[in-house]
Amino acid sequence: MRRTVPFSTHSRPLLLLLVAVSLASSGCVASLRQAVPVRRLPECWLAAPKSGAVPIDFTLLRQSPPDQYILGPGDTLGIHIPTVIGAIDEQTRHLEPPPFQFSQGAGDRYVSQPAVGHPVVVRPDGTINLPLVSPISVGGRTITDVAEALRREYVDNQGILRPGRDHITVSLIKPRTHRVMVLREDSPADAPSLIRGDTTLLAKHGSGAVIELPAYENDVLHALIATGGLPGVDAKNEVWVLRNTTTPGFSAAEQLRQGMDPQQLASMNSNGTQVIRIPLRVCPGEPLMFGPDDVVLRDGDVVFIESRDSEYFYVGGLLKGARIELPRDTDLDVIGAIAMANGNINGPAGANAAATNFRSGPGNIVPPTRVIILRQLASGEQIKIHVDLKQASLDNRERILIQPEDVVMLHYT
Repeated sequence: MRRTVPFSTHSRPLLLLLVAVSLASSGCVASLRQAVPVRRLPECWLAAPKSGAVPIDFTLLRQSPPDQYILGPGDTLGIHIPTVIGAIDEQTRHLEPPPFQFSQGAGDRYVSQPAVGHPVVVRPDGTINLPLVSPISVGGRTITDVAEALRREYVDNQGILRPGRDHITVSLIKPRTHRVMVLREDSPADAPSLIRGDTTLLAKHGSGAVIELPAYENDVLHALIATGGLPGVDAKNEVWVLRNTTTPGFSAAEQLRQGMDPQQLASMNSNGTQVIRIPLRVCPGEPLMFGPDDVVLRDGDVVFIESRDSEYFYVGGLLKGARIELPRDTDLDVIGAIAMANGNINGPAGANAAATNFRSGPGNIVPPTRVIILRQLASGEQIKIHVDLKQASLDNRERILIQPEDVVMLHYT
């Protein structure tokens, strides 16, 4: 006689669990179709590691000033020549003492100090105009050289001053400046702010400034210091210099304002003088693709710091859908990505996992062990990458690095 076992209420949770596991397994099998295991991925499909990069020597972003200030167009000199420059006191009939001017600084290596003499501006052709003599060339000379040139002109050549009474004084009142623009897409903040890893930044505030840099301070490092310092973590670890060009109908700054990518601008100029990329972190032994002249800024140049708006990855599947920012200077592997999304690979999928909506679902008992990564290739093609979390927890080679725009989906076995 065949015995029939009645279906008890105690068996119902077990049956529901078996059904849930079966459904989860079938869904995972469907997601594994055409997925490539990590160990079979070609090198070109993997994200380039960046944890080995180190900051460059930031003094390379600064030009080396000469031991003595070299004059050029735009400098303002203080010159005093007895009986030649200066008013005569009507009562004493003596030459009035020269005026004192306070210098505004002339580079880091030149101490600001009072200047003596009447202001004389160096003309665009590098010469200065003084009474009773022809224009005197001072461009490319030091202050000492100019004082000696004036003595020769007024004493030896023209005989205007007698030897021994040629007390000529030359000093620098104001150095020439270079007017440059700095565009920054990072967000300077007066106080640090904490943002969750799965929080989407809806808005941010960049900055722009037009600054005047004195001679021998007209370089990338001084431009960064004057506008907030090195790029923040929400900006890329690089600086772009857009040269002022004389090419008719072309402006690098205008092209950038209209939305052109800096990489496209750089490719438009084969000799590298139009658009210059300066990386702030490089791998040890990696050659620098810029030289001392590239960091020197001139009138009309633009310094541009680009944001990292595109450096995000996405999570889904058993994880609550989110858009998460990638670390800028360190590598993030698949296990770290799950942790950033509040996931768990050794227990329930996570507090926000979809499976935990079922009180007796497998998410509360069986840990997820598979990840599907959707990756966009440079060609525009999308591939599926299969990661076995059990293998990844044992073998570092299985911990594939996450790259921008990856979609990380957590599944059950």
